[in-house]
Amino acid sequence: MTASLAPPPAPATAPPPAVPHQPGPDENGSPVRGLRWHRWLPAPAVALPILALVHHYGVARSDLALFGAYVALGIAVPGTLLWRAARRRSGSLAEDLAPGLAVGYAVEVVAYLVARAAGAPRLVVVAPAVVLLAFLAVPRLRRYWRTDRGVTGPGAGWLWAMAGIVGALLAWSCVTYLRTRGAVYNFADGDLPFHLALIGEARHHVPPQVPWVAGEPLQYHWYGYLHLAATSWVTGIEPETILLKLYFLPLLAALPLLVASAARRIFGGWWTGVLAAGICLFGVAPELYRWPLFDPYRFPRPGPVDDGTLLREATWISITQTFAAVVCVPLVVVLVDLLRRRDSGWRPWTLVVLLVAVMTGAKATYLPILLCGLLAVVVLGLPAHRRLNLPALAAAGVVLAAAVFSQVVLLKASPNGLLLDPLGSMNLAEVARVTGLYLLPLSGAALAVVTALTVLAWVVVWSGILGALGGRRWGDPAYGLLTGAGIAGMGVVLVFQHYGNGQTWFLIAARPYLSLAAAGGIAALVRSAGADRRVARGLFAGAAAAGAALAVYIVATGRPVTPKVGLDGPEATVEIVAGPYAALLVGLAAAALFLWLAGRRYRTVRRLGLALLAVCALATSAPAAVDAVARDVRVAAADGFRPVELMRSDMPRGARKAGRWLRDHSRPADLVATNGHCRQPTCDSLHFWFTAFAERRFLVEGWGFTAKANEMYGVTGEPPVHTAFWDPVRLNHNDAVFHTPSAAAAGRLREVYGVRWLFVDESDPKLSPAVGRYARLRVRFGDCAIYELR
Repeated sequence: MTASLAPPPAPATAPPPAVPHQPGPDENGSPVRGLRWHRWLPAPAVALPILALVHHYGVARSDLALFGAYVALGIAVPGTLLWRAARRRSGSLAEDLAPGLAVGYAVEVVAYLVARAAGAPRLVVVAPAVVLLAFLAVPRLRRYWRTDRGVTGPGAGWLWAMAGIVGALLAWSCVTYLRTRGAVYNFADGDLPFHLALIGEARHHVPPQVPWVAGEPLQYHWYGYLHLAATSWVTGIEPETILLKLYFLPLLAALPLLVASAARRIFGGWWTGVLAAGICLFGVAPELYRWPLFDPYRFPRPGPVDDGTLLREATWISITQTFAAVVCVPLVVVLVDLLRRRDSGWRPWTLVVLLVAVMTGAKATYLPILLCGLLAVVVLGLPAHRRLNLPALAAAGVVLAAAVFSQVVLLKASPNGLLLDPLGSMNLAEVARVTGLYLLPLSGAALAVVTALTVLAWVVVWSGILGALGGRRWGDPAYGLLTGAGIAGMGVVLVFQHYGNGQTWFLIAARPYLSLAAAGGIAALVRSAGADRRVARGLFAGAAAAGAALAVYIVATGRPVTPKVGLDGPEATVEIVAGPYAALLVGLAAAALFLWLAGRRYRTVRRLGLALLAVCALATSAPAAVDAVARDVRVAAADGFRPVELMRSDMPRGARKAGRWLRDHSRPADLVATNGHCRQPTCDSLHFWFTAFAERRFLVEGWGFTAKANEMYGVTGEPPVHTAFWDPVRLNHNDAVFHTPSAAAAGRLREVYGVRWLFVDESDPKLSPAVGRYARLRVRFGDCAIYELR
């Protein structure tokens, strides 16, 4: 094993020469010598069962083949070639394919912007075709089709471990998410029709607008929808199928591989990648209560105790989050090499600019926390090296420019409902909601306890960062970047509040940074100890078992009945809530004392003591992660793993067919009016079904998820989904043709607003039967009818 994690600090007088990084020997790796069939077994061992599951849950084999071919030839292969060329080296396919996929996504977004603006969206395939041809035709580029000589590839243990992580994540996604999204799914979740409507908008218009309120600017992250729109155009697969069943599969497969390859690249050692990927995807707060914590909305909560949804549902329900997460990790790899001065020249900076530019519109929440990480590199590097890290300053300038562009141009300086409210997020912690503490409102001792438990949960999950505290590791730009960005994500959750708990996405965005730093910290402690590998493995296994056993013991001996403020009183409820986590602290303190005493006798324990304590703390969250997976699997098994529909809504019968008919018989520029505005039973404004299926702009359908509706939250405090429409004149003109039809009302819609079509919800009790006098009925499906204005 190597003696230390970070490279030796450079002299204060002159920076070290920038030379391309040459991968060295790895204790867990093996040289890559041509094609060895047994190294490819883990890939089909995962892919074949997952493809069978996806087909079982309703995806046609033809769609799977088309989608797979496009992702491989249109995104992954050209992206991998560009990644290798920009890095001026070809690593093993195991560490290049996932970042290559991310680069391919970035190139696809840029290419689609150009193709869609030119009015020929299918020309998005020109970009990957040009890349493939160039790397075939140009002699000096052909070498990037193969791995460089002498490159150390991962060993069989790493390949099978990562296959297990990827396979578990994808299988979990299939039996939990994909199983409940059938072909006749009724879109009860407001996010799904929202996403589908934006995909339809991206298919026909760039830059996009809010399609459910004509003329309203789209102040949202929309680059991820360009990928789904491009995929739909090229493959011919319905956007609904891509959204519900396909798009997230390569993204989820790539994310653990990206984190693992980044950990190996930044910190060395293939095993650090397995650890980082495991923490990132399955690290959850330790759930120490014997009484159940269950939120029926299952939305990611800031803490404690999340039940595994923190990353799981984030990757399923948010196109923007998952897409940006995949783009973000390769950016971190390139930045670390530049900040460590391992790389230089214009090529890596081209990657930085490309990936930051795409992240600007994919998920701008990544930019401020990344900027904080870069500033942390500058600040921490001054006392360590007595000079400014100029690459960090340059990168911070690029990120700052991107953040300003995102806020001013894309988001139009809209806060999107994010308000300054220190510790306001704690009201949404699951333990506060279940026990009723949030009804007080949360303040005083209750607020202090919930906040302390939240921070403790974060420290436990990412306890490996403790390894960065020793030696000169804070002078390593990798730690400054990763921990600075991670702490910034935590800070946003503690300082800001959003009506839809949107501040949580900053912490979700920081998970890869924090997980990489935690794995790197543990690796640093192990290597500085110089312990025998077999002995170290045994000690770590024992520490992990002790941590998991501690969590299980606390749960087993805990109170089985949920405390309630109304029954137990506020003070007693706070004490009961804090008890299990106080026991956790006592248990970890006892483990630290045991390691200190053992270390006085055994040198290996003394050297590994801090790393063993970090592993023990992390392992206390393992039972919660296992339970989160097992709970979902048990639910699916009870249904025989059959496709089911768990959520239903009041979407009018025939909405899907009517929308598809309108899409096929109208032009993208046509404007539509409808009498459908709110969803029952609460009559919220998240009525996007008609826009989603028609892929046309509506004068007014719903008005939720818009910047103007979000701004009302800061003024009135009322949830944006229940605010009134801000232009009552337009709404009255829109509804007149449905409720009090007349020639004047129809003429006004046609001549003043430019409406050509009417999408009528005939279940509306206020609907007048005289609509047909002033518009021609074209088709009717169920409760939905399409009229054309005369």
